[in-house]
Amino acid sequence: YRKEALIVSLLGLSYEEEGKLKEALQSIRHAMKLDPQRTGLVTECIRLLVQNRQYDEAAELSRQILKREPENPIAHRVLSLQTQNLLQGQEASFK
Repeated sequence: YRKEALIVSLLGLSYEEEGKLKEALQSIRHAMKLDPQRTGLVTECIRLLVQNRQYDEAAELSRQILKREPENPIAHRVLSLQTQNLLQGQEASFK
């Protein structure tokens, strides 16, 4: 399934270049199912989720990556941004 996952992920990148984020996400998610151990697919999905403002799902995938790769910089960055956004939201509610 690895070759098929690669082809499907390339299709996702093509969709992204065309501005079709929904289709790009669908393709990357399908590729992740075909090759769930390939961290690059998961980080690509995280990037697309952030672009599509689906921050909670991006954070959840980041947590999953950190279980496998505790030093993954992309996952740490996404969780850091999510924490900052949560804290800013709390500050706004205290004002």
